[in-house]
Amino acid sequence: MSKNKNSENPLIITSICVILAVLVIVLFAFIKSEYYTVQTIAGTDPETESSEISVTTVSQATSAQTEVADTTAEPGATSATTTATYATAKMPETDSPNIDYPADYEQLIPVVYLETSKEVTSRKTYVTGKISIDYPLDEFPDFSGATMQIRGRGNSTWGLSKKPYKIKLDSKTSLFGLTAAKDWVLLAEHTDPSFLRNLSAFDTARIMDNIPFVPTAHSVDVYMNGAYIGVYTLCEQVESKKGRIPLDDVPDNISNPNDIGYLIEVGEGFASYGGKVGIDSFDVDGLYGVQVKTPDYTDDENPLTAAQFKYIKEYFQDTTKALKSGKNIENYIDIDSFVDWFLVNELYYNLDGACKRSFWLVKQPNGKLKVATVWDYDHAAANYSREESISDRYSRWAVSLDIKSGDLRYHYSYNWISFLLKTPEFKNALKSRWAQKGNSLLDAALTSIDNNAALLRYSAQMNFQRWKILGVRVSLQGSAVYKLTSFDAHVAQLKDFLVMRKGEMDKLIDNL
Repeated sequence: MSKNKNSENPLIITSICVILAVLVIVLFAFIKSEYYTVQTIAGTDPETESSEISVTTVSQATSAQTEVADTTAEPGATSATTTATYATAKMPETDSPNIDYPADYEQLIPVVYLETSKEVTSRKTYVTGKISIDYPLDEFPDFSGATMQIRGRGNSTWGLSKKPYKIKLDSKTSLFGLTAAKDWVLLAEHTDPSFLRNLSAFDTARIMDNIPFVPTAHSVDVYMNGAYIGVYTLCEQVESKKGRIPLDDVPDNISNPNDIGYLIEVGEGFASYGGKVGIDSFDVDGLYGVQVKTPDYTDDENPLTAAQFKYIKEYFQDTTKALKSGKNIENYIDIDSFVDWFLVNELYYNLDGACKRSFWLVKQPNGKLKVATVWDYDHAAANYSREESISDRYSRWAVSLDIKSGDLRYHYSYNWISFLLKTPEFKNALKSRWAQKGNSLLDAALTSIDNNAALLRYSAQMNFQRWKILGVRVSLQGSAVYKLTSFDAHVAQLKDFLVMRKGEMDKLIDNL
């Protein structure tokens, strides 16, 4: 009997060791899971801290109330034909290890695959690589293995965990059937969980024929070096090129040899953003950080000269005097382009872009200043916390909202449009254009939202697996936005806001 007990002891000891080993493995897996979840919530991407690919799944998600982000940089409807139309959509060629695809997943938006020679860590230094695009609905031929360079982009958005990028192809290429070009942009949309503000604003602006250029944009799923990094908006770069904002040839009878054509961006010319004040950047009353983008003073072949800089700066100074006095404004600006931009910007209540930044202007040779494009709507439609101190803000014009700080550069109510709103020419043009386009603007916005939301319904869920932002305040998100906890709720909020804002604009224009 004693002999049998002794013979069983090794078996008991072995069993205990196996159980302990299993417990250690389970504990290690739990600790690793918690590490990746905490890193994601804190705005740190684990995969950028190691050569290994991070594994983040739904089971690792925890609820969070805030995402640490850089906020210092500042000088649900589906169409009835959806199922039938998208039945043959292709799955991504690479199943990312950091995403669990649901059983009913359908790939409805294009997929961009990026391969880089090393990690992209700079907004200035390009990294070499390759890009491929799969179109799951076969709307365009797939695009494979083109060589490129890629770098970061954006100001405050670059400080967030999901990074925006600029892509420069080695040769001009047509993407989505557009004019062939080298430069393209991937907007991260990290502060807009609907992914629809920029897309729908662009589509809305497209019906306004006095805006020279509206970027074409598409939602895409992006994989970088095999890992899924989320839903992005791939769109055309704002630049003075054929198919975008071409500058006319200088005519032989030009009265001033420096009147050569200029592309200008307001809000990018501050020294903290890299502007060269007095060389390519300047301030005028009501517009600050005004930067000449074309001609580019760093261009080897046709750089911005001191004489050209002096000319365009003085033109802006003369324009400011005309706008403030209300006299001869039609000699300096194309009023119709300012009206069209203003109505789109105000429908979306884009305070972030209300003449303070991302305000693009173009002047052709022998021409007047026009608003060149619409840009940067991710903080529009109640998604900007800085406006929340004023309770009746949506019954006012965004460009006239009285938010102040230490100097006039940061006063939202002091700008060229606030000067124009005091002139009868601008007010009369607004009334006439709103009567023509007001209803159509809202219809275009709602149609774009519905169509794109239907395409995004699966990819949005994948993005929210990769980035735990539902119910989390990211950067300067508005309270009405960051508290929402589903994609459908974000879509509904955007639509409801635009309907409300259209009604408020009816009243504002009636009272001009």
